[in-house]
Amino acid sequence: PSVPEDPSRSVERGLPALMERAGVKPSEIDLIVHGTTLALNTIIQRRGAKLGLVVSKGNRGVLEIGRAQLANAFSFALQKEEPLVPRRLVLATEARLLRDGTVHARPAEGELQQIAKTFRAAKVDAVTVMLLHSYANPDFEQGVADEVRALLPGVPVTASARIWPERREYERCLVSLINAYIQPLMEDYLASLQERVGGLGITAPIYITANNGGSLSLQTARSRPIDTILSGPASGVVAAAITARRTGFRHFITVDMGGTSADMSVIQDGEPENTTRTQVGEFPVIVPVVNVSAIGAGGGSIVWVDSYGVIKVGPQSAGASPGPVCY
Repeated sequence: PSVPEDPSRSVERGLPALMERAGVKPSEIDLIVHGTTLALNTIIQRRGAKLGLVVSKGNRGVLEIGRAQLANAFSFALQKEEPLVPRRLVLATEARLLRDGTVHARPAEGELQQIAKTFRAAKVDAVTVMLLHSYANPDFEQGVADEVRALLPGVPVTASARIWPERREYERCLVSLINAYIQPLMEDYLASLQERVGGLGITAPIYITANNGGSLSLQTARSRPIDTILSGPASGVVAAAITARRTGFRHFITVDMGGTSADMSVIQDGEPENTTRTQVGEFPVIVPVVNVSAIGAGGGSIVWVDSYGVIKVGPQSAGASPGPVCY
């Protein structure tokens, strides 16, 4: 069973029983591959880091505007998702690039110091810098991020083009913010995981399953946790595809329900479907992934009544303490 306050403990408890059943010693293990839904659940439940965002002047509305589309084409009543960064923590700098990467303007005198002061007072956990057209000149944006980092010791500061060097400010901004949103939690978790596995006498390297069905080293997963948000669900789809090939059927719908989310995918002709865009909770995520749709409705999702008296399920979860009633 999961241990919500420290998920690495469930791995520590489970591995000895697994080794005993398989009849292997810790020294005989060559590789550990681990799938997790920690990042996914954090996003769905909005329990990530407190973020600050630095943008080029005139672009403070990047998260609210998005792609300038309604949440639903058939209803004006549905609201867009709440931005990951409140407007008061989206701060503007004069720094700006032209579309060919030419530097149009640099930060004004004392501007970054004032931005850092605001973030420090707000006690943000992480900061993302997203400048216009930074995909065309990543070094300029990285330089601004380095200056902000020097002014905020101990606070992770990420340049958007380092995470996702693509056109379209909204998508690049969102991917970078999600990476920062889950990074502190994932860094702590992966460090605990490595320590607990080592405490069992296992010296084999640990790899984390990735969004695309492959795997990442611990170091890569720490620096780019955005690539692990569908770690668990993608692993399930890949396993289902391998199982499907052993049957007489070729087309499947997979449903993977855990404690917090329900994850669905389509397998056609025995192969998982891949895409560069998927939906995680309320957010579109633009990275290469096994095409999984994840919603906040799992075995431990909390049932509640909204202000209109309508019964809702999730996305908040009771976790495994003490666990769903079905236990």
